[in-house]
Amino acid sequence: MVVSVVASVVAAVACAADMPPDVRHRREVRAALSNPSKMESAVKSALTDMDPMIRRHALYLAYEMCGGDRAAQEALAKPFLSDSSADVRRIAKSICRKGGLYRDNRPRSTAADNDHATIRIQSARPDGGRFAFKAPLGDFQAVELWFGKPNRDLYVWMNDIYLGQFDSDNQRGQEFRLDATQEMNGPLAWNTVVVKDQNGNILKVNFTAEALAW
Repeated sequence: MVVSVVASVVAAVACAADMPPDVRHRREVRAALSNPSKMESAVKSALTDMDPMIRRHALYLAYEMCGGDRAAQEALAKPFLSDSSADVRRIAKSICRKGGLYRDNRPRSTAADNDHATIRIQSARPDGGRFAFKAPLGDFQAVELWFGKPNRDLYVWMNDIYLGQFDSDNQRGQEFRLDATQEMNGPLAWNTVVVKDQNGNILKVNFTAEALAW
């Protein structure tokens, strides 16, 4: 198993590399997950990894591997609805959410289960990376962050929870939207969004938060 091999290597060399074992472990697993020839077996192993960050990343990849098969997506996510990590549970709930697919890096209008008319109840612009809606939202089904069409890699967190990323190599020219419904602090509360580049540097990026109904 890829993860088992990585774990033994980590234990032997982490001290010499002057890097925390968990950080080195994550890097090794991510390298395996990005290798097309090893991805399928690496994803299967990573879904049961002790590190919730690895399980979360593997769940994203496994979801993508299901393609548009809704039944396969739900079957994949259901075992994680009671995961020990709140972040992993949120992703699983998003995948299983009634009324539509989990929408990481996809405009809503292109998702097969979301071809209904969408109504924007309210929009909010960020103030120093923070946003809050100015009035109670009433009946809404989702909150999304819209970043337009970026021209660089972006990694996004909201309220210290990782939401997803934009891959400029494979998604250039596409709209970048992230579902943030479950991560909201509240309809009138402030929410903090942090965007980083692939080197971990914090970026100042314009986006719009939208409360949506259908």
